[in-house]
Amino acid sequence: MKILYGVNGEGMGHAMRSAEIIKNLSKDHEIKIIAGGKAADYLKKFNNLKKVNYLSFVTKNGKIYYFKTALFNLLQSPILICNFFSILIKSIFNRPNLIITDFEPLTSYTSLILRIPLISFDNQHIVTDTQIPVKNPFALSLYKTTVSLMTPFPKKKVITTFFYPKLLKKNSVLVPPVIREIIAKQKPRNGKHLLVYLGMKNDSLLSSLNNLKIHCIVYGKTSLKSSKYLKMKKFDEYAFAADLANSKAVICNAGLTTLTESLYLKKPILCIPLKGQVEQELNAYYLKKYNYGLSTDKINSQTIKKFLNALSKYKAELRKVNFSNIQILQALKKIISQVT
Repeated sequence: MKILYGVNGEGMGHAMRSAEIIKNLSKDHEIKIIAGGKAADYLKKFNNLKKVNYLSFVTKNGKIYYFKTALFNLLQSPILICNFFSILIKSIFNRPNLIITDFEPLTSYTSLILRIPLISFDNQHIVTDTQIPVKNPFALSLYKTTVSLMTPFPKKKVITTFFYPKLLKKNSVLVPPVIREIIAKQKPRNGKHLLVYLGMKNDSLLSSLNNLKIHCIVYGKTSLKSSKYLKMKKFDEYAFAADLANSKAVICNAGLTTLTESLYLKKPILCIPLKGQVEQELNAYYLKKYNYGLSTDKINSQTIKKFLNALSKYKAELRKVNFSNIQILQALKKIISQVT
């Protein structure tokens, strides 16, 4: 079967998750990948990859600016349109049997126009298709609209999640998060360092950790240099996996991939969800609800101490966590057979 697989280029979570699925599906199917940004760079190890421009959020100091986001994406719309027609024309002459999208809009609209069955495989639909607590009705409505526009009318939605609210849509299914092979192979131990991985620059947090004399391995944006207690590292997939597995706890934003890989390795989490990012705020809410860690809008010395003093409580709950890719792949293969 010919499958066109679209991967969102914002961040690395979509790419790392999709890589595991593509690797498995490639055993039985011919896969053509559409991806942008760092996702395309990460997925270039696969054959049949087309790199495209992608829709992106404009952020500053951990907050999403929706007006600037809309303006930025509007300015690059001519390039996106060219990318779209290129994909559309190629799909007309070499028609795929199925399209799978991990929150990638160009492949979604190709499906809509050519009436090719579409499966949405992402975590964003947890916001649109389940009964969740509402913190900000306006932001929630805006986020739901964005998700619907990014992936219009999929036949099936496979939603990856570590929590399970009530489903509201009949064509949706909840599955555990995808765990990368490199993470699954790790043998976790309780080390002495915290792993800090933040998508946004947060030097004040790092200064607090340094002042508290807490050993940390730091990935992400910062203007600070390595010190006695802070070891700055450039992102490397293998080093990151080892540092995560050997940490005593994690400080990160509330993106699904880093959260769930930390949970899989039984690491308590202190997270800072991006302001205005409904899905991250939801992840943080359930992380705190399940006692897997602590969520806060801003981390200071007092918050760090509170988190570290409760590590044993979090670890007791984390012993109950059990993710497996087998369930995901079984569900996806069943859905593929249904929609095609």
